[in-house]
Amino acid sequence: MRYKAVLIFPLMAIFLAVLYGCSLATSVRCGFAQLELVKPLIGPDSQLPRATSPVPYIAPAEPQTAHLGEAFLLGTTWYDYQHNCTISKMVALTENRGVHFCWMNGYQAMATDRHIFYNYWNPHLGDLAWPGVGFGPVDQGDRGGYTNLSQFSAGQAVIALHQNVLPTDPWTASVAFDFMEGSGAFQIGVLPPPPGYDALAWPHSTVDAQDNIHLVAHENTATVWQRINYARSEDGGYSYTDWTVVDTIAGISGDMAASPVSNKVGLTYTKSAFNLLNLGPYEGYLVSQMNNDIVLIESEDGTTWDFSNRQNLTNLIEPDSSRYPDTTYA
Repeated sequence: MRYKAVLIFPLMAIFLAVLYGCSLATSVRCGFAQLELVKPLIGPDSQLPRATSPVPYIAPAEPQTAHLGEAFLLGTTWYDYQHNCTISKMVALTENRGVHFCWMNGYQAMATDRHIFYNYWNPHLGDLAWPGVGFGPVDQGDRGGYTNLSQFSAGQAVIALHQNVLPTDPWTASVAFDFMEGSGAFQIGVLPPPPGYDALAWPHSTVDAQDNIHLVAHENTATVWQRINYARSEDGGYSYTDWTVVDTIAGISGDMAASPVSNKVGLTYTKSAFNLLNLGPYEGYLVSQMNNDIVLIESEDGTTWDFSNRQNLTNLIEPDSSRYPDTTYA
């Protein structure tokens, strides 16, 4: 019973210390615990010292003592953001160890003049083909924008972009392709939007193992939703199939990729968890662009597509309006 009393008494003392806002000190005398109540070290009116140095996660980085490599200036632009939503590839390594680069070049601060530029790392010269400036414009319009690239098996760059030939023209998805690797002798194929579209823009492309160009582009519309369309070139970019509607989405998210070891091609995008034509209680909110699943459509041979056969890779749970805004804006 003596051991039980020794255990119970400290527990009661701890309870009293917590109850009255006091801290607890102990010392050992004659084989038993002596408990003392002392004044708290920190109370609600305590003046705490301020930090004298930045917290670690915002502290300045230590000076770099080793560089990753030599820096080369590709070119310039006034556009610090290069894409809306999906980025895709803007750098590509060739079999010959050359490197393609593309970007959207805004000439002035207001970016009224905007075009697509290209540069190439020549492995034989050990330098860029157009040091510091790049080659451009690649597009052949009044303005061009939002570019990404892929390449043919022989190493020529294939650059997707959108442009308008005249200032009053609608945006059109276009694909430029080089004559030789790194030559800058681009030809460009322009794909007008299908009937019923104001414009078709923000194209993203890939080149498959058969050197076919695959292209997905997005409807330019003022509504919350937009149709995405697919087209393909089987003659090196000189002609294309008609546009085919893939789906209706709420974001410029379409992208494409091709297997380097087979004829398989994939098309992916984000798809809203809502019926975009009837948002119900979410009408007027950005939830249609926030609550999305990632969808994948595959073609085994690069030519046969079933756009209704979508694989939902995420299967997100729809938001619960009774728990607004925790899940509505999740």
